Amino acid sequence: FPTPDGSAVVTRSLLLLDDRQDILGNQFEALWTANTGPLQHRLVTGFELARYEDIYSLDVALLPVIDLFNPVEFATDPPPVIPGLSSNGDSRSQILAPYLIDEISVSDRWRFLVGARYDEIDFDDKVSQTSRSHGKLSPLLGGVFEATSNLHLYANFAQSFAPPSPRVTGEALPEESQQIELGARQELMDGRMKLTAAAYEIERENIAIPDDNSFTQQVGDQRSRGLELEVAMELVDGLHGLLVYGYTDSVLTRFTESVLVALDPPTYMTIDRSGNQAAFAPEHLARCLLYTSDAADDSIRV
Repeated sequence: FPTPDGSAVVTRSLLLLDDRQDILGNQFEALWTANTGPLQHRLVTGFELARYEDIYSLDVALLPVIDLFNPVEFATDPPPVIPGLSSNGDSRSQILAPYLIDEISVSDRWRFLVGARYDEIDFDDKVSQTSRSHGKLSPLLGGVFEATSNLHLYANFAQSFAPPSPRVTGEALPEESQQIELGARQELMDGRMKLTAAAYEIERENIAIPDDNSFTQQVGDQRSRGLELEVAMELVDGLHGLLVYGYTDSVLTRFTESVLVALDPPTYMTIDRSGNQAAFAPEHLARCLLYTSDAADDSIRV
């Protein structure tokens, strides 16, 4: 904020978070094969059980304003906590999700994937006395076309359903998302080299975003579009190399927040930040890996 003498000061706050999270779960599957005339089915049935626990306390402390051009630290320890901005929670999320996936071979060149998963989510928070149950069926569709013996083209579509963040203020809604992916896989050098390219779009709704006032709210939607390239190659007998590059364009398609724009008196303004780049979503990501494999026991050593 500008000052009358032509300088500027910076207002500061400090988040004090004490958070413990515990996750317990398992997944059980069974595999079945069947033939119905010219169609060959490979069925996977199963269910997932999971429990998420989160106990936290979050305080917001006020730090002294500091001169932008001549900064001198005056903060003391412990810093004063701002009344009315503290929050805490003791939440549990329990998930029971049965699912069924059928891989159908129509011919030597065509395979299709059809599946569904039903998530039953029970959420409760002892501190806020909040208890909610949500359920939803999420489909999965896909297809693979074998253009040649070494080239496979594929496409898939999937939806997902996840419990809300325990630090959400207000109504806690499950996070929903859907993904569309198109890709191709090419084998070269008698199968020793595999090239994979994929393009995708992921849309997420009801995501939890910490706003400028330190409150986490489900006030945003996010869309990510990207491209992934992968090269896997057996360099010599038993030694493999993997090179992966990913490009992601991730934006907040919906996000508004109240921002402090004046100190005396405190004045807030609602700002629409839709179109901003999403946090924690790197635009470029690459990794390289060398590992050895032992065909005798089918193990991998990195």
